[in-house]
Amino acid sequence: AYADAAGTAITMAAGTGGTLRVQVYGSAEVVEVMGEFSDWQPLRLERDGDVWILPRRLQSGLYRVLIRVDGGEWRTPDNLPRTEDEFGTVVGLVVVP
Repeated sequence: AYADAAGTAITMAAGTGGTLRVQVYGSAEVVEVMGEFSDWQPLRLERDGDVWILPRRLQSGLYRVLIRVDGGEWRTPDNLPRTEDEFGTVVGLVVVP
C-alpha cells in the first residue's frame, strides 16, 4: 500500500447494510470522509477498535470518495479504483452493496 510522507496508508471497504469502514495504518486522531453522499462536506468517522466507521448507513450504489487524516491532505484510499472528477481531482470509487 502507498504511504504518504507521514507514513500513513489508508484502505476503505463497504460492508453489507451500507456500512463504510476505513483502516488507517499508522497513528490517527481524526479521520474524515467526504463524497457525493455528503454533498462533499467532511464527515467525521468514529473509531471502533483499529478501524474507523462512518456513523451512518449509505444507500447501495457507487460513490466517489476522499479521506483525510488529522487535518492533512484529502486523498484517495489506497485500495480503491481511481477516477478523475469533473474538476480534475483524483477520487476513489467505492461500491456499497
